[in-house]
Amino acid sequence: MQMPAAQSNFAKILEEYTDIYVIVSPPRCSSTAFARVFWEQPEVRYYSHEPFEGTYFLGEDLANVIDNLRKPLDLTRIKNFSSNGLGNSLVVKEMPYQAGENFSLLISLTRKPVVFLTRDPRLNIASRMAKKTEVGDNPLFPHVETGWELIAGQIKTCKEQGIPYLIVDARDFRNNPEAVFKQVFSKMGLPFHRGMLSWQSCPEVEIDNL
Repeated sequence: MQMPAAQSNFAKILEEYTDIYVIVSPPRCSSTAFARVFWEQPEVRYYSHEPFEGTYFLGEDLANVIDNLRKPLDLTRIKNFSSNGLGNSLVVKEMPYQAGENFSLLISLTRKPVVFLTRDPRLNIASRMAKKTEVGDNPLFPHVETGWELIAGQIKTCKEQGIPYLIVDARDFRNNPEAVFKQVFSKMGLPFHRGMLSWQSCPEVEIDNL
């Protein structure tokens, strides 16, 4: 899919949902847990987990990303706090290196501030190496997959283009989630209730595209 066609299709995706919330995070920054709190919003019904994953690891076309965004996880039966919510909004979580050169398409999906989730790079890199060792993979991985140089450039892009964004430290939201999410949701124009911070385990839910 060529860029002009991709831009047109991404614009159409934006019109298919009431709102789209975009979270960008390097690996091992607790981004899935961060996104999980968004699931409990009454306005949010859908979740797309790293829709650009296949373009990075498998060289798939952007048409695959469009397909992922049009077939997100329906949260209706998963919600714990807001199970009666009737919203039609989508949450998208993505890695800096998977979006890569398509970052402009990713942020074109939202009218809300982009959330950049960060963590001490030493901790997130060590955590990823430990996780890879745990599952029997080589603990060494390409430098670009740390995500840190890319996310700095992506934040700079938002700043230069006047695109609103938030930077959230994973340590802060893990240690004091209520205070952090009150601020985050306020910036998004979303309500907050402490009940959104608790949920049941859903081991049967598969979110990995690969």
